[in-house]
Amino acid sequence: MSRPARSPWAVIGVPACTARQILALVAKGKKVAFYRSMNYSNLNYVRGVVRVFKTRWFARYMRRAGFTDAMLIGAVERAERGLIDADLGGSVIKQRVARQGQGRSGGYRTLIAFRSQTRSVFVYAFAKNERDNIDDDQLQTLRDLAADLLAKNNQEIEAALTGGHIEEVTYEQS
Repeated sequence: MSRPARSPWAVIGVPACTARQILALVAKGKKVAFYRSMNYSNLNYVRGVVRVFKTRWFARYMRRAGFTDAMLIGAVERAERGLIDADLGGSVIKQRVARQGQGRSGGYRTLIAFRSQTRSVFVYAFAKNERDNIDDDQLQTLRDLAADLLAKNNQEIEAALTGGHIEEVTYEQS
């Protein structure tokens, strides 16, 4: 059973559109004006809409750790502005995410399959106090996973969403 993906994007007059709905409007020749809900900075680009996802494992870890989709969006927004904490190669970046009520330096490290202005997939996270870093074998596995996730076309992404392998990162309008 699939549920409709929600998106941080809204088209004027059509709140909470998914990227698929926006692309369908553009394909029909409609002029689309974007705005962002909840006063987040701008993640839409002339080339298209940035889609942000999280793996099933990451979503479970995220719920246990207590951070929100808005925190993930903030990490991607920093990366899109070129503020990448560490580029691990193979389209994998490391971004820090703050613990609730604390700063980013003592918080969580997230590893993201990242393709600028296209797609980002949160694949792994760990608390700084749990471990210093990942080992080389784990990094190579994450690079392979990143290559696979970023190479997927829209139909394959939709199939992964429907199958529950990934979830689209959302944030609600207030």
